Amino acid sequence: MNLPRLKNQKIILVTTVFLSSFLCIYAKSFYVSTQSTNNLNENDSIQAIVDKDPEFPGGNAARIEFIQQNIKYPEDAQRNKLEGKVNIQFVVNSVGQIIQSKVVKKLSPSLDEEALRIINLFPRWIPGELNGKKVPSYRIMQVAFKYTPNDDAEEKWQVSDSTLIVIDNIKLPLNFNLNVLDNENIDTGFIKKPYPIDIRAKLIEQYGQEASNGVIVLKTKDQLKIQSDTLISNIENKVYNLEEVGKVPQYPGGDNALMYDIGKHIRYPIIDMENGYQGKVVVSFIIDMFGKVRDPKVVTSISEGLDREAMRLITEMSDWIPGEINGKKANTYYSLPIVFKIEGENQRSNPTVKYSSLQIVLDGQILPMSFKSKWLNYSKLTSMNTIFPKKEKEKKELIEKYGPNAANGIILATSQ
Repeated sequence: MNLPRLKNQKIILVTTVFLSSFLCIYAKSFYVSTQSTNNLNENDSIQAIVDKDPEFPGGNAARIEFIQQNIKYPEDAQRNKLEGKVNIQFVVNSVGQIIQSKVVKKLSPSLDEEALRIINLFPRWIPGELNGKKVPSYRIMQVAFKYTPNDDAEEKWQVSDSTLIVIDNIKLPLNFNLNVLDNENIDTGFIKKPYPIDIRAKLIEQYGQEASNGVIVLKTKDQLKIQSDTLISNIENKVYNLEEVGKVPQYPGGDNALMYDIGKHIRYPIIDMENGYQGKVVVSFIIDMFGKVRDPKVVTSISEGLDREAMRLITEMSDWIPGEINGKKANTYYSLPIVFKIEGENQRSNPTVKYSSLQIVLDGQILPMSFKSKWLNYSKLTSMNTIFPKKEKEKKELIEKYGPNAANGIILATSQ
């Protein structure tokens, strides 16, 4: 998703909601037997009947709230006082993505288009199951539009600096510069506008008084991973150690090609380079029977930034040639060291302070300790320095200025 900067300007996100009319949203689902594999990049066929239905994260109440907060009543439909129901058919694939959505019961071009847009905006679902396996399955949802007169205040409302930003349930300070977030780490985002009045009351109850001018809710890919660790199809339970397979997994082109690709794509994190962090990060993972990298984990750590970069390189690798046992492809454990080395004098190979323990201060705003530095887009920063207190006096000064969480040091950053 493309998240725009809100600072000093009036910007509307792609997912910004301007409900010019009250909407009644109804939804029901059922499965159809028609099968289609267009644009479905999976080996599994789409199921008409499943043992366990696909589910919106948070259940039906969360799904209805998502629709109400994100849908827009088209101007022509409002002008012509159109109302009614649109049926959308779509597929929830085996990793919860919404694909192959289409209108199966039409109402009007603009309302059909809006219903289709909101379905495609859905975050990943918990996929359906058949015989204990995650499978793609059909779903039909009904979206009902009901016309009511405009609320002028609601119509004029828009996102501003006073709109609260919440990322992975962490409230950020008001006037936070949204533009500094790294879009690559954001999986979904939508706006909860403070209308009608009962919705505003619920927002304030949930997020505090800061939510009185609406909330931008963001979910990172880390949060998605926590929620969907079980979404990967369990193609075979058995995973073999490297010494157990007769033919070990191989990167296409061999070890030389592997080292070349790592060297070509590696990006040394600026903050780690400035602080002289270097060394060898070891990542273990599974190369499954299809050659795909699964379940990567850092087993030898250097720093948060270097660990994250090593994980990125592993997860973005091309498919491998899988290992084999008795001529049959097999899931295989594999470990790979990623070496980071700085040429010159600025070297620190054994950092003693973890970045997660440092207080981040961005544009003078003290961010929550649970805010992760990896969520920042370094290219949007004008400066980023790490300050470690070397003496007790320096520690006391940091605590007095930035609070008790600054005892181990701070990451001091400024944005464009």
